Amino acid sequence: MLIHPFKSATKDSGKLKMKRETVAEFWQKTTATGWLNPSHPGKWGANVVGLYGDDARYTKSGEKLIAIAWNCLLQEAHSA
Repeated sequence: MLIHPFKSATKDSGKLKMKRETVAEFWQKTTATGWLNPSHPGKWGANVVGLYGDDARYTKSGEKLIAIAWNCLLQEAHSA
């Protein structure tokens, strides 16, 4: 999948900031509450990624535009 190399490159460049503790806390809470199976691979520190996609007709003949967006849910804001 294309997202992994891009996310890895942005994280290695310092443009993607996430605390390991925050990621670990997210997975601990989601597995402890039963929302995810305790053996889910995320519990070993996988970053949390959100994906959204939608399509819309943009011409009278019915051609569609498909948009896909992704974000890192636990990314910290950059300070100026």
